[in-house]
Amino acid sequence: MLGTYSPKGMRLSYTSAVQCLLKKPATTPKSDMPGVTNRFEDFFGTHIAQTEDVSFRVPKAGEGVVPSRATKTW
Repeated sequence: MLGTYSPKGMRLSYTSAVQCLLKKPATTPKSDMPGVTNRFEDFFGTHIAQTEDVSFRVPKAGEGVVPSRATKTW
């Protein structure tokens, strides 16, 4: 079922991709993220680092409110 658009096929494809990332060595320098050991942790750590830059930044005077996930309505 891999490669189909059924919910089960998508779940299996996602699981396969995560397992693949878990098997590959990390590419992020240890100086940037010391505890990272595989590509999945590279992806996850980069996501956390970028989210903190966007969601937790304090606006400067005159900038107004910085939108975050909590204020977005999709």
